[in-house]
Amino acid sequence: MWRSLLAPKADELVAPWAGGRMLAAGGRRFRLEGALPREAGWHRFAVSGGRAATAVEPADPPADWPGDRPLVRGYLVGDRLIADGARFCADTARIHEVSTRVLLAERGLGRFARVAAATWGEALLVYAWPDLPQGADAEVERRYEDRAAGLVGIREVTPGLELAFRLASWLRDEAERARARQAELAEAARVEAEAAARRHALERTYGAAIGDADTRRALARRDFGAAARAALLLSGAELLDWLPAPHADEAIVRYRHLGHRLECVVNRHTLRVIDAGVCLTDHDGEKGDDRFTLESLPGVIQEAEAEQALVIFRRG
Repeated sequence: MWRSLLAPKADELVAPWAGGRMLAAGGRRFRLEGALPREAGWHRFAVSGGRAATAVEPADPPADWPGDRPLVRGYLVGDRLIADGARFCADTARIHEVSTRVLLAERGLGRFARVAAATWGEALLVYAWPDLPQGADAEVERRYEDRAAGLVGIREVTPGLELAFRLASWLRDEAERARARQAELAEAARVEAEAAARRHALERTYGAAIGDADTRRALARRDFGAAARAALLLSGAELLDWLPAPHADEAIVRYRHLGHRLECVVNRHTLRVIDAGVCLTDHDGEKGDDRFTLESLPGVIQEAEAEQALVIFRRG
């Protein structure tokens, strides 16, 4: 059993703290003033005659903790307790609604640790001690590690343990999805930053025609080669040559991108792609060439190359 280092003085109290400036202790709520404790845990607080408290130092729990406080037993998933006898929840994403946060659980507990937590204040649970494991706990943990879809075939799985397994699996999947989304956003931000830096550099070198779509199209009517070069440079592609196409309003553009010599056909006035020279057919069979412009085509080719799905029909 834990022992207090020092018994609290009359104007001090020992209480669990897990963050923030509100403290529940002795059936009252205090606002913490001054510096907050450096870590969550049990601390000694000095209290005034009002509702203010100040952190003094870390402390052990009271010697008689948890005393006669009601205990709640169950499975701990992260800092959420699935209590024995928790009601069934069919929606995995809402299992947290039948769980309760437990403050100050000790480190190093197993994936599906059984613990006892004591009530503190109106609606808080504070970790008391580890509880004895049950028969199926180890097998359920192996199923979790193997990313099994369920617990079929395991005997003596209680409803609380099944809820704990589903909650832990869902939390893991959500964390992985969040990391993937963050990676996608970071990559999109990196690509956008590189594109912006490239545009700014090109604008300094070639003037405003690089960065202004309307100006590029106006330029195309006077000097198609200059407009095509500017459009391709935005994506890091290099104009090699261009030729008038059989149709009067079209031009054949030859360029280099990602080490490939490529060729496409575009509208001479709008720079809209008529024939991309690569496979841009979507899964529904709809021809995708005319959805792109000379500015965006190299980026689409880059994505196809990265996915090893680039099929080239016209080479420059």
